[in-house]
Amino acid sequence: MALDLNQEEVQALEEEQVLLSAPVNGKRKVSAALLSPPSTQGSISSSSGSTGSASVRIRPGNAQIPFDLPESDKSVAAVEFCGFTRTRAGEIFGRWAGKQAQNPYSLVDFMIGEIDNLNLEPLVSMERAEAMVLLGISEELRTALTLPKFTAIWRSERAHFWLVDTVKMRYHTLQTLLAKLKNCAVETIRQRKSRGQSKRAKVAGAFDPAGASSSSTPASQQPPSNFSAIVSSKSNTLPSAYVVVQSPPTIRPDHYVYYKGKSAAQLMAGPNGDNLILEDGSINMDAIESFRGGDFNMRDQAWYFSKEEGTAEQYRQYQIARDTRAETWIIRISLPKSFVDGLKKKEIWYSADFKEFVWYCRNKGNKGKPVPSKFDDWLPSGGAQFIEGHICFRDEDLMTGLEKEDVQQHISESDLMYNGNKKATQSVFVDLNLRERLNELLRGNIYVEIFSPVDTPCGSM
Repeated sequence: MALDLNQEEVQALEEEQVLLSAPVNGKRKVSAALLSPPSTQGSISSSSGSTGSASVRIRPGNAQIPFDLPESDKSVAAVEFCGFTRTRAGEIFGRWAGKQAQNPYSLVDFMIGEIDNLNLEPLVSMERAEAMVLLGISEELRTALTLPKFTAIWRSERAHFWLVDTVKMRYHTLQTLLAKLKNCAVETIRQRKSRGQSKRAKVAGAFDPAGASSSSTPASQQPPSNFSAIVSSKSNTLPSAYVVVQSPPTIRPDHYVYYKGKSAAQLMAGPNGDNLILEDGSINMDAIESFRGGDFNMRDQAWYFSKEEGTAEQYRQYQIARDTRAETWIIRISLPKSFVDGLKKKEIWYSADFKEFVWYCRNKGNKGKPVPSKFDDWLPSGGAQFIEGHICFRDEDLMTGLEKEDVQQHISESDLMYNGNKKATQSVFVDLNLRERLNELLRGNIYVEIFSPVDTPCGSM
């Protein structure tokens, strides 16, 4: 779908007070109504039925401040939106635009290529803050990534990881917002023509391609702050045929509950980006898996959750800080206790063995030292299927630079993640052979709290 607006669409949106300014440096001021939550009418069925693959509850936000939105997803402004300074954005876009004819790579690929310089001299030897400045990362994104309340999460991965993840998320968010803007324009014009009106048409449902019912009050008389109340947006990560809207389902006593904090853009922009619920109603396990090299998965992907909602909430809050214009989610899954208790389970709490095992896993077993046999049954190759333990937030740069002999001295309880005053925990399915069984059991046992985008500046979080 072409996302750029034609002149007729621009005029319609200006008259509807959705577009609030002329373009400046490739960006327009747009109404906060564009951040409206997903509709419970049309895009997702509003029902308490039990046939869905997942149930959701939509938590409307309070976004009221107009914001700048690039006119195109292929522009200098688009690269700037993703987190680069305007100067560096111009350089990246110029290189991409100059090679379009003979180059199959996308604009996002070129942005990631720029970030890859963090792995090369001289940036690889610099402190993160200095390297990001020289790389051309905007002050806004640098502030968001390094907010003091998220220091532990920020240090748990390399700067390269967080920058790539954030750029992909923001680019997907930009495309989502531009698509909503296009849909609004198309629907507004359609309504006008169908009613034979030459002035403003009512725009209820204009952000939903399927449309919605209209109001008796012309949109021209609605203040921009109320506009979000009469528009609906489509959540393209949740197919309506398999999702129902309801209050939080009752937790069954014969089930365990686990949580995960994500953003919709992060799911869609990841390496396995796709709907959480696929078109056939099955669960997309690829969308919620984690790369190898986590605390407990040395060589294969795994599925990480936490029994504490507060732990998942910390991750969700970090998604907000990095991409304020995207929906964020708390995903709650429930699994039969009979299934979980029947798995080969290991518990790995903070201890000397915990520190050593996490060190091996974070280094993906690539330190040139054989993994001690005492850890054999902690690995999928030794039969491990499910691991529960504490969460290590030791600086990823230092963790991979440590030698085995220094592990005990340089990892302490202060390197653990905390949920309030308690050590946070993680529950990890490490056996890839569980994929199909998990898919079956999760169908109908996923509940998602959808939080609308916010307009809170990252520095005030």
